[in-house]
Amino acid sequence: MSQEVAFDRMTVTIRPGSDVVARMPGVLLVAGTPASDEGDLVLHTVLHLLETGGEGDTRAPGCRLSRELRSLFETGGGPSDLALVAATDDGLAIVLAGTGTAAVPERGWRLVCDEGVLLTREVDWPPAPLLLRLGGSGAESTSAAPDHRPARPFDLRAGVVPGSAAVLASPPTELPAIAIAQGGEPLAGTRVHGYRCRAGHLNDPRALFCALCGIRMAESTGVYVEGPRPPLGLLVFDNGASFALDESYLLGREPDIDERVRSGRLRPLVLFDTGGMISRRHAEIRLEDWDVLLVDCGSANGTLVAERGAEHWSALVPGQPIRMLPGMQVRIGERSFVFEPLHGAL
Repeated sequence: MSQEVAFDRMTVTIRPGSDVVARMPGVLLVAGTPASDEGDLVLHTVLHLLETGGEGDTRAPGCRLSRELRSLFETGGGPSDLALVAATDDGLAIVLAGTGTAAVPERGWRLVCDEGVLLTREVDWPPAPLLLRLGGSGAESTSAAPDHRPARPFDLRAGVVPGSAAVLASPPTELPAIAIAQGGEPLAGTRVHGYRCRAGHLNDPRALFCALCGIRMAESTGVYVEGPRPPLGLLVFDNGASFALDESYLLGREPDIDERVRSGRLRPLVLFDTGGMISRRHAEIRLEDWDVLLVDCGSANGTLVAERGAEHWSALVPGQPIRMLPGMQVRIGERSFVFEPLHGAL
C-alpha cells in the first residue's frame, strides 16, 4: 500500500466557514476565499495543480507539489493565504503561506511561516490529528484539541467545499514500508576530497569498494580529486520511512525554532511520539567530510545509541558528538532509527 493510498483512507473533517477546503488524491488544502477575478484565477491554477499532482507520476505527490507551488509563488502567481499537506514517500509535506497554520494540538505542535515567505517542510506522520487552518479563520485555537467524534456525512473524500479549517485524522496503525532509494548523482553542495573509481564515482578515501558500483578501490586504480559529496547513507525509521543523508539534520518536535534551521544550515526533521518524550530540539545529525556524527542537543530525556549486535543502550553526553557506525541504532523518546551507510563505506 502506497503512502498516497494510506493518506486517502484517512478521515478529513471540515469545520464550518467561508474559506476554501479541497481534497485531491494524496493532498489536502485550505486556502483563502478569492476577493477578485485575479484571485479566482490563482485559486483555479492551484486546484488544477492539485488535481494533476504536479508534473509526472501522481503517487505520493507531496515533494513535487512543494516544488511546483514554490515556483508558482516565486513568479507571483500563488494565493496569499494557504495551508497544504500532501503525502510523500517518507511521510508528509507541509506548505504554508500567509496566515496558513499546521498544528497537532494534542501534541502541542504548531507550524507557521513568516510574512511574505512560503514555508515548505517534510515531516514524519504525526501520532494525532493534524489541523490545517488560516490565522484569520474565526476564533479557532490551535491549543485546543479538535473534535474527533465520528461524523461520516462530514468526511470529505474528494472535492472542493467551503470551510474554516480541515482536520486530517490520525494515521493508520501500521504505516506502509518505504522502499530505499538507490543513490544517483550527488546534488551540488558540500565539496570533499576522495577517490574516484574507474567509473567516475567519488568515494571516501577509506572505502575499500565503490559505494555505488562495488569496484574495489585502491590508490593505483582511483584518482584523488575534490568533488560534490554524495549521500553518506540513510536513516531508516521504525515505521519504514527513510531519509537520505545528503545534508545535516536537526531532529525534534519543533526543530524550526532553531536559527540554524531558519538560516538553512540544518534541515529540519520533525518527529512525534505518543509519550511526549521528544524535545523541540532533540538531536543533530551532522555531516563532516565523510563522517556522520550524532549530537544530543541537551534534550530532556536523552538520546540512546546501541552498536550493531549490542545488548545494551548507552546515553550520549549532551553536546559531545559521536561518529555513527554501520547499523548503529538510535532511540529518541519512543522513536528509533538505524544508520545504514552506503555499502562501500566504513
